[in-house]
Amino acid sequence: MVLTLFLAGLSRSEPVEAPQEHRSNSGPVLGLAAPPSSPGSLWVVLGEELQGRAAPHDSAPVVRVFRRGEVLQAEVGRGGSDEVLLNSIDQQGRAWMAVRVPGLPDYGCYVRANTHTIAAAQP
Repeated sequence: MVLTLFLAGLSRSEPVEAPQEHRSNSGPVLGLAAPPSSPGSLWVVLGEELQGRAAPHDSAPVVRVFRRGEVLQAEVGRGGSDEVLLNSIDQQGRAWMAVRVPGLPDYGCYVRANTHTIAAAQP
């Protein structure tokens, strides 16, 4: 009987929606940046923790761990005369956002960028 009740509970569970990838790092709220850098959009960590990696793929070393509710500032790249607002895409087609992290070189680190990991900060 216990097994029957357990299985019945499983059949009523809500489907889990697949995460949507954030292909762009553009959002409605901009952070601050000292010239000549451009301010990047602000994003909020959704999960319990989010690993920041040295490169945009799962096998890169973890250089920072972010916690739920932390605010991240997207790094704005340069491409010719235009700002680059597109995120890196790995071999599996998953988006990785470069974020600024004080004390880390270059772009700081990369985080997975989808609707389960981060959300654009709202005004």
